[in-house]
Amino acid sequence: MSLIIRLTDAPQPADAPAYGTKAPVEKGYRVTVDGQRAFFHDTSKEAPTHLREQPRLTEKHRGDVYITPCAGVLEAFKGASTEAEEQNDVVMRSFLGSIQERVAERQNISVVVRSTQTAAAMGSGDFFDSIAQAVTTAVSSSADRALQIVADEQAKERQMQRLLQSDEGESATQQSVAPKPPTMTRPATHSSAKKSALGMSPSAELRLRTMSGQRSRTANVVLSPRSSSARQRFTLLAASSESELFPPPSHCVAGLVPQSFIARPPDAAAPSIIARRHTVDVSGKDGKVAQRRQHQLAKRRATMAILEQLSQEDAQPVDPIKGNGWGAEVRYLAFNGNSSVLALPSIPKFEEFIKSFQIDFWLKTDCRMSDGRRNIFHVMEGQRAEVGMNFQIGLNFQTDFDEHIRIYIRDAGNRVMEVLAPLPSGFTTGHDFHHVMIRIRNIETGKVEVSIDGEPNDRLRYVQQEHPSAFNPWPHSRVYIGSYVDDSNHVQQCIRGGICELRLWKGNEAKPFQRWSLLGDRTVIAKTLESASEIRESIHHPPEVCPFFDGSLVLNMGTMGLMGEMLGCCGFEVRFKTSVVGRSMSLLGVTDSQHKMSEVGIVLNAEPVLSKERFRYHEHHITCFVVDSNGSCLSLLVRGTDRQHVMDGQWHTLQWKVIDSELNKVEVRIDGIAQDILLVYREGPTDFCTLNDYMCVGGHNVRNWKNRNPFYGCIKSVAVTIRGEPFATLPMNEGPGAAICQDHSGHHNHGLLVHADGGDAKRNEVNWVPCFDTVDDEKEKDATQVAASTVVIHKSNVVSIAAVRFGALFDQNGAIQESIVDLFTHRNLELNITDLHISGPQKRGWESWRVLPQEAWHVVESSGMLKEMIPQALRLNDKSGHMLLVLRIGDCHISLIDINGPIVPSHASFDCNMLKWKYAIAMNGTKGKREQMLNQMVVGLERMLVEVSAHPTITARLDPRNQKESPVAANDLVKTLAARGIPSSLALTVHGLLLNSEHASHLSIVYNVPKVCSEEEAASIAVVSRAIHNSALSRAAKLIQRNWRGHTARERVQGLEQQRKLRKQQVEEILSLRRANPLVQPKKNLRAILITAHEFITEALPAIHSFNVSELSDALKGQGYNVEHIKNPSRTAVNKAISSIEPDSSTFVYISGYGGAVRVRQAPMFSQYRLSTTLQEGHQRAALELEATLEFKKTAMLFFGDYQEALRQEAAKASKKQGKKAAPAKNAAAQAQQSRHVEENFRVAREELLKDETENRTLKLQKEYEHEVALIQKEIRQVINAAQDFEDNFCAKADAAPSNFFLPSECRTVEPLGQEVFHVEDMVFRALQRQLPPMGFQAIVAVDLVPLTPGACGVGLLASSTGHTFRFPYEPEQRHLLSWHLRKAMQGYMPKVAVKSKEAILQGAVETPDTQRDWRSLASYMAHKMVDSCRSKNGKEILSEVSRETSYTADLVPVRNVITTEGKERIRRELETRRSQATAVFAVDSLKVTSDMANEFKAFIQNVTINETAPLNTVLLTFLRYNQGIDGIKMDALAVEIDRCAPANNQEVTYQLTLSAQGVAIAFQSPNGDKQKIQQWINSVAARSISWKIPAAPFSTPRELEVERIEILFAVKVAGNQRKMKHFLKQRMMTPLPFSTIRFVSITMD
Repeated sequence: MSLIIRLTDAPQPADAPAYGTKAPVEKGYRVTVDGQRAFFHDTSKEAPTHLREQPRLTEKHRGDVYITPCAGVLEAFKGASTEAEEQNDVVMRSFLGSIQERVAERQNISVVVRSTQTAAAMGSGDFFDSIAQAVTTAVSSSADRALQIVADEQAKERQMQRLLQSDEGESATQQSVAPKPPTMTRPATHSSAKKSALGMSPSAELRLRTMSGQRSRTANVVLSPRSSSARQRFTLLAASSESELFPPPSHCVAGLVPQSFIARPPDAAAPSIIARRHTVDVSGKDGKVAQRRQHQLAKRRATMAILEQLSQEDAQPVDPIKGNGWGAEVRYLAFNGNSSVLALPSIPKFEEFIKSFQIDFWLKTDCRMSDGRRNIFHVMEGQRAEVGMNFQIGLNFQTDFDEHIRIYIRDAGNRVMEVLAPLPSGFTTGHDFHHVMIRIRNIETGKVEVSIDGEPNDRLRYVQQEHPSAFNPWPHSRVYIGSYVDDSNHVQQCIRGGICELRLWKGNEAKPFQRWSLLGDRTVIAKTLESASEIRESIHHPPEVCPFFDGSLVLNMGTMGLMGEMLGCCGFEVRFKTSVVGRSMSLLGVTDSQHKMSEVGIVLNAEPVLSKERFRYHEHHITCFVVDSNGSCLSLLVRGTDRQHVMDGQWHTLQWKVIDSELNKVEVRIDGIAQDILLVYREGPTDFCTLNDYMCVGGHNVRNWKNRNPFYGCIKSVAVTIRGEPFATLPMNEGPGAAICQDHSGHHNHGLLVHADGGDAKRNEVNWVPCFDTVDDEKEKDATQVAASTVVIHKSNVVSIAAVRFGALFDQNGAIQESIVDLFTHRNLELNITDLHISGPQKRGWESWRVLPQEAWHVVESSGMLKEMIPQALRLNDKSGHMLLVLRIGDCHISLIDINGPIVPSHASFDCNMLKWKYAIAMNGTKGKREQMLNQMVVGLERMLVEVSAHPTITARLDPRNQKESPVAANDLVKTLAARGIPSSLALTVHGLLLNSEHASHLSIVYNVPKVCSEEEAASIAVVSRAIHNSALSRAAKLIQRNWRGHTARERVQGLEQQRKLRKQQVEEILSLRRANPLVQPKKNLRAILITAHEFITEALPAIHSFNVSELSDALKGQGYNVEHIKNPSRTAVNKAISSIEPDSSTFVYISGYGGAVRVRQAPMFSQYRLSTTLQEGHQRAALELEATLEFKKTAMLFFGDYQEALRQEAAKASKKQGKKAAPAKNAAAQAQQSRHVEENFRVAREELLKDETENRTLKLQKEYEHEVALIQKEIRQVINAAQDFEDNFCAKADAAPSNFFLPSECRTVEPLGQEVFHVEDMVFRALQRQLPPMGFQAIVAVDLVPLTPGACGVGLLASSTGHTFRFPYEPEQRHLLSWHLRKAMQGYMPKVAVKSKEAILQGAVETPDTQRDWRSLASYMAHKMVDSCRSKNGKEILSEVSRETSYTADLVPVRNVITTEGKERIRRELETRRSQATAVFAVDSLKVTSDMANEFKAFIQNVTINETAPLNTVLLTFLRYNQGIDGIKMDALAVEIDRCAPANNQEVTYQLTLSAQGVAIAFQSPNGDKQKIQQWINSVAARSISWKIPAAPFSTPRELEVERIEILFAVKVAGNQRKMKHFLKQRMMTPLPFSTIRFVSITMD
C-alpha cells in the first residue's frame, strides 16, 4: 500500500457549523514525515520522530501521537515553500511513475481518494479531479498502445473484407453466364466479435477455410504472362552462386511465392480453376468482363490462401549456400608465428599496379608490440629485402609508436615512402577478423588512405616521404603472405594468426585486379598458391559483417508480388549506419512498372512533396511514403535536428509500420522509441496490386529501369512483415565473396547484390566491413529494453470506461436502499454475480465475484474519445455519493474511488478498536438517513480493505483456503457485512477490482487533510491505515513462509532427482567398466608391507613390546599375502618402501611406531651465534680504531710542537751570528711576518691532517655499520622465513586438528626435529598415489601410532585407494587398538556387509563369495570396533565415512579366506586350554600409595589371577606439559637435588638415573636390602621434588623444568589362560588409566 497525505489550508471559522461539518481547528494535530512514516502529533509538543512503533490505543487511553506508513506528503496550502513544491513533484512523479509501470505490465491499480470532513468543508472537491486527470495521463500510453492494437486488428479485418468484396461483384457479373451463382454476405465488423488467427470475422474465416482446399489448384493459375523477367532474374542468381539452384516453375501465382529460389520441378499446366467451375463465353463484351472478374477472384483467393499459410508456418533454419560468403564456419590458413611460409604467384605488371592501387584483406592476429616486427604482405625484387624495389605491409615496425600497420614502398632509385597507421583498441586480441583497406590514388603525390573496419584512419604518421616513382619491371617478383624468406632461406617476421580475402584493385577499376580467398579446404587452396610450408588449417566462427553501400551497390529483394497487395498493412525494419547528410538517400523503395503509380519507399534527408518525385531534399529529415495503383498517397515526415538525427555515423534501427493505410494509421520507431510523425498527405490508399518488380534496398527501383537516390553507408539487416507476420528477413551477414543475401523467414525472398547502374551481380567487388553492432550505449540499451517490453501483445486490448455513483435511494414508502447509478446514462444498475476468474478458470476457493454489469462499460475507440470521457465523468459527479471511475484496458482495471465522507456531527468521536465513528443523531423522516447510509458504505469499504490487506496480490495468491480466519471471499464478505447491517455494494465492487486480476494488483490511498486537524480525524486516518498495513504484513509473512517452504521443497526434490539420475548413470558406468576392463577386477597377486619402528638407537625412546606384530603377519600370510617386514627403518628405508608399491598387485601397508600429536622442534639457528660473534668483533675493532686515532692526534701535536720549537731555535742562532748590530725596522717586521706565516702554515697542515684522519675513520665505521645492519636484516629475514615454514609444515592451525607425525628408528630425541619425522597424511597420500592413481590401483594403508609421553594421544588411520580415509583419534595413552582389531579382521573374524542395492557400488561395495570380504565390509567392521574402543566424539563422522560415495577406481577385496564357525570354536578351545603368565607395570601417584596395593589393583583387574604385587623401588618424575624440554635436562643438577634428599648416615643405598620419554626414573638399590632407608629416600624425594626447578641446556625450551607428578612403579604378576590374558591385554590398551592415580606403563609376557 502507498499512502499519500495532502495538506490544505484551514478554512475560515463559521458562525454556526451545520450538521455534517466539523468546526475548523487552529490547534490540534499536525503531520510530520520521517522516512516512510507519518506522525500525527500534538502541535503543542515536539514531533516524536524517535518512536518506532504505534502506541497502544484504547478508548481509555488516547495517545499523543499517531503513526502510520506513508509514501509522501503533498503540501498544497498557501505559502508553501519552494522546497515543498519540489518535494511535491518528487512524490507525484514516484506515485504516477509506479502506476505507469504497473499498468504497462497489466496490473490492476486502485486509488482511494478520501477527504476529511474539515477538508471537504473547505471546498477541496477538485482534488479528486486532479488525481483522476494525473492518473489518466500516466496510463494514456498503455491505453494508446491497446487502442492501436485494436485498430490494427480491425484494419486486418477490413483488408480481409476487401479481399472478399469481389465475391459480390462475381455474383452481379455471372448472372448472365451461370445460373444461380453462390452469394456471400459480408460479415459484420463489431469490436466484441471473436477473431480468428488472421484477425477475420467468423464468417470470413469459414469462407476462407472453404477455399483453402483449392490452394493447390489455384497455385497453377497463370496470373501474369511476364515469366521472362523471372527467368532473367534466375539467370543472375544462378550465375552468382556455385550451389545448385532450381529454375522457376513455368506456372506460378504472382505473389504466392517468389519466382526464384523454389526447390520443386516445374509443374505441368493444369486446367484453370475457372474452367472447371463453368464455361465462360468471351466472345462479347460481357464475357470479357466476366473473365476479368473471375481472374481477379482467383487472384484474391490465392492471396487469402497465402495469408493463411503465413500465419500457420514457422520459419525453418536456413542453411548457408555453399561458396556464398563465409558459410557456417570460416576455414582459413593459420600462421604459427615462427616458421610458416605462404608464397603467391607473381603479380603481372606490378610496376604499373603500384602507381595507383588499392589493397584490402581480413586479418586475425594476437601479435603485440612485445612480439616484434611481423609481415602481412611483401613483394620483393630479388632475394634480399634490404636492397632493390620493395613493397611491404607489416605490423609493429616502430618501437616508439603504438600498435600500428606499416606501409613501406621503395623504388629503383632507393626513394622510400613509409607510413604508419595506428590500430584501434582490440585489434590484436586474436578473437575476431578485422578488415583493412589501403589505397594510394597516385604514388607521386604520396597520399595514403587507410580504413580499418570501415572507419577511415585520420591519424597516419609519415615517417619517410621521398615520393618514389621510378619502378622497373618486376618479372621475377616474389609475393609473400604472413612472412617472407630471406637470402639464407630463413623465415623472417612470421605473423601469428590468419589472413584471408586478399584483393588487389588497380587504379579506379570497379573490379579487383587480383583476388586470393585463402578460405576453404587446404588442399583446394594449395592449387592456387606458389608454395606453402608449416601452415595449418583452422576453423573460426564467422565474424559479424555487413556490406558497405558506396553508391554503386544495391540489393534486389523479391520479387514479392504479395507484398504489393498488402502494402496497406505491412511493416519495414532496417538497421543501418551512415554519416551522409548532403544528399537524399533511399533505404529501400520500388516504383512498379506494371502499375505505374504503385510505389513505396523510405528516404533519408528528405521531406514529402505532392509531385511526381514524392519528396525533395532536406537534411536530417526522414520521409516514408506508400502509393497505390490509383495514385492515392500516404506520406509522413519524421523531423530531425542538428543535434538529434540518424545520420550521425552510429547504428540505428528504423521501424515503419503501416497499420491501416485506408485510415492513415502508421507508426515509426527509431531504436525502439516511438517517434512523433507528421502526416503530410493522407489520401487513404487502398487499391494495391501485385508488384511486378523487385524491392530495392540501398536505393529506389524506378520501374525496373534505373536505381535512384543510392545509399552511402552500411546496412546490417532488412525485415519486411505482412499483417505482423515475417515475410522477408535478411540479416545480410554472408561475408566476402557473397552475392546473395538469404532470407531467413522461410519464404525464399532472397536478395541479390547488383550494380546500381546495371543488372550485373556484384560478388567479389563488394566491400564487407565488420559490424560490431553490440548495444554498448546505455541509452540505446535502455531504449531497446523499453521497446521489447512494449511489443508484448496481450490477449485482450479493448479499452472501456465505467463511471458509477454509489448512493442512497428512497422508495415510495420512505425506505432507504443502496443505489448504483451510471453517470453517463443516468440508469440504475445492479451488480452481476460471476464465477469467472480473470487469471484462469480455476476458482481456488473464491466461488464468485460481484462486478459491474456489461452495460456500465462504454467502449473507447480513440485517444481523443478517452480524453473527452474522463472530464465528462468528473463533471457529472455531484458529490451526492461515492464515485467509482474505472478505466479498463483489456483485463487491467485502473480504479479511482472518490469517498464522500464520512459525514459525522461535530460531537462524534472515533473508536480506535472498532475502527468506526461513534455518534448519536435523531432521525426525523429521511433526514440523516442518506448520510448514515454513505457512512456505513465507508465502514464496509474500510473493513474490506483491512481484510484484503494493503497488498491485494498477496491475498489473492494465498486464496481463501489459507485465510480461513478472515472473510476474504465475496460470499463470506457479504455475510459478514450483512450480519452487521452494513451495505456491501461499494465494498464488493472494489473487492473484485482488487483481487480478480490477471497479473497483480496494487492499492493506493490518498488522504486530503488540513494542515492542522483534530485528534479524531488524525486517529481515523492513522489507525485505519495502520490496521491495513499490519494486515498486509501478517499475510506477507505467511506467503513468504509458504513460498520458502515450497522453494526449499522443490529444490530438494530437484536435487534428489538429479542425484538419483546421476547415481544411476554412475552405477551403469561402473558395471560396464567391470565387465569390459580386467584391470579393475580384484588382483590375484597380494602383497603386504609391514613397517614397524619399535626399537630406537637411543635409550630415551623405549622399545615397544605391547603388541606382537608376528601375529598380524601370520594372519596376512593366511590370506595369501606375500609379507615383507621392514623392522626399525630409517627415513630412506621408509621412503623406499612406500615408493615400491606397484599397481599390478593388491597391496596392504601397515605402519606402526611412536607418533601421533608429537611435539616437533625447529632446528636451532646457529647463524645467530655467528652474527653475535661478528658484532662483538666489530665492536672491539671500533674501540681499537678509536684508541689509535687518539694516539695519532697526540703524536701529531707533539710532532708539530717539536718542529716549531726547532724553527725558533734556528732563528735565534741566526740572530746571534749577526751580533749586536741592530737590524733595521724593516727587516724586523719582515721576520715577524714570516714567523706568523710559518705558524699559520703549521696550523693549516695540522688541521688538514687531523681532518683526513677523522674522515677516514668515520667512513670506515660507517661501512662497518652498514655491513652489520645488512647482516642483521638478512638474519631476521632468514629467521622469519624459517619460522613461517616450520609453522606451515609442522604446526596445526587455530581451528584445525593437530598434525600427526611418525618417528623413524633413527630419531635420537624425545622431541625430534621437523626434518627427522614423517607427516602421516603425506605418507598415506604417497602410498595411495592419490595425485594421479593408475588405472585399477588397489591398496590399503593402516597406520597405528603409539603415544610417546605420559598423557599424550596416539592415532589410528585407515585409508584405501577407493578414496575413503578413517581417522581414529586415541584417548590419552591408548595404544595398538587399530592393530588389535585389524589382526582380528585379517584372521577372518569380520562379518560380511551385503550389497542390497546397486547404489552401494558407489560406496565401494563389491559382490564377493561367502569366503571373501570386500573393502566395505572391512571398513564397516573397523569403524564400528574403533568407535567403541576409542570412545571417539566424532563417531558419527567416522560411521558416515563408510557410506560416503567416492569415485570408482577398482574392486578392492582385501580378505580372501574367512574363518568358519567351526574354526572359531576350535581356536577358542585351544586358547582356553593354554596357561600363560605376564608381568604388568603400573605407575601409582606417590600420594595414593598404600600398604595394601593389591586390593587397589583388584578393583580393575578382572578375569585373571593376581599372583604378586611388589614395588620396584623406582620413582618416576614427569614434568610439565608432557615432559616438554626433557631432552635438554641437566642430569647433574637433578642428581644434586636427589642427594640432598638422602637419609642421614647413608652409605649403602645407591640410585641410578634413567632418562626416557616417560620421564626420569630414579631406581634405588641396596646390596643389603635395606628397604627402610630406601623408603625414607623415596618419601623425601616425593615430598621435595614438587618444588624442584631443574635447569636445561641453552638450546632447550623451557630453560627450567618443573616436576608435575611423582609416581611409584609397581609390578603386578597375573596368570590365566591365553584367552583371558588376551582380554586382559586388550583391556589395558583400551583403558590405560583405570583411575586418575594409576597408570598402565608396560607388560611383559612370560
